Amino acid sequence: MNILQTITSNALLKWLISSALIFITLAIGKYVWATDIKIVPLELASTPAKANEVMKTFNKDDAIESIRRDWYFIIAYVVTFVFCVFLARDVFAENTTSAPYLFGTMLIIASIFAGAFDAVENFAMLKMWFFRISR
Repeated sequence: MNILQTITSNALLKWLISSALIFITLAIGKYVWATDIKIVPLELASTPAKANEVMKTFNKDDAIESIRRDWYFIIAYVVTFVFCVFLARDVFAENTTSAPYLFGTMLIIASIFAGAFDAVENFAMLKMWFFRISR
């Protein structure tokens, strides 16, 4: 029996692992938000001009530290969401062609894409900081 079969066949183990992952993700989220710089306004800036205005209010080192911490959160939320949806899909789907199974598969794929897009966003913000001409 491989590890995946062991996890999916043991209900208590499923709950323990998913609870631990959720707790770790929340703890990392708290760690990310513990910085003085909240990077969300920069993430939500709708134009380069607005992003530049937001950047003027930030200390470069603090902003880069906030982005660095965000990498941990991206990994944590993707792993947690994929694992929890995988377990829920296993509980609610009768077979691999049922609607809950297909919906769960779509959610898993969407969360992986969300993490990838979040990573691209972080790379873009770092590029803005490192290649910024005017301060």
